[in-house]
Amino acid sequence: MPLFSKQPNRRKQSYESLYSICSEKYPPTQNIYAGTTPQWDWTNSQCRHWLHSVCLISLGLPPDEATKISERFEGFGPNVYLMKLDEWKVLLGEKKGRGVYLWLLSIRHLVVPRHVVILHGRSEGEKGAELKSVSAYDKGI
Repeated sequence: MPLFSKQPNRRKQSYESLYSICSEKYPPTQNIYAGTTPQWDWTNSQCRHWLHSVCLISLGLPPDEATKISERFEGFGPNVYLMKLDEWKVLLGEKKGRGVYLWLLSIRHLVVPRHVVILHGRSEGEKGAELKSVSAYDKGI
């Protein structure tokens, strides 16, 4: 399921041909598509493959632009969820960056380990560390 609704007449290529373009850049054996939930333990290559698919399929960007954007992604799985709104907007643009960021906020509870607390995305006024690890021992469990 695409992240965003497809705009009519924006892209004339079928999903199959877009997946084919993505497969030229990234191996098809990874089974990563635009609607795939990014995983905490993904490599940099897997994250870039996902972002490339999101740019092509969900955002309707041309293949060369999708490649340039995905190649600018740094890090691995946790970095997808640790990127703040402003970072996504710099990478994808104002509206597209906001959309991807909000989608990631809505699914991060499915992926981020329970002992990791990501503070950004909770409220505008909150400041402090983006990542805080709380062990079961610290909580007295």
